[in-house]
Amino acid sequence: MPNANLSGGDYTNGAASGGGSGDNTVLYTSQDVSKYNYHIIENESGATVDVFVSVDGTNYSTAAASVVLVDDVTTGGGVAVIEIADNKVGVLRGKFRRVRVIQKGAGTAAAGGVRVAHAVE
Repeated sequence: MPNANLSGGDYTNGAASGGGSGDNTVLYTSQDVSKYNYHIIENESGATVDVFVSVDGTNYSTAAASVVLVDDVTTGGGVAVIEIADNKVGVLRGKFRRVRVIQKGAGTAAAGGVRVAHAVE
């Protein structure tokens, strides 16, 4: 897990500025976080969220080979699903250019309900 004694250059954080009102609404997109290897996503939005990562900063994938989500969830076919339920915290470990969080399913995600921190181990 990330070092508890982080200096200012060893971490960054952000929060979703707006809420969502439908499936696949983008709630958060990071800046370039390629210098970090831990990505902590706290979801208190009132909705389940999906997490997408990009290694090039443009194209997003939900199942990059180096993605590790604490408590991985799989579909019946064994396909990795990177999702975080409401009132849960997810931790991704890997080197990515950007991280994006989107709303999963119908409903309304509360503004500011997704908070993300990026850190160096």
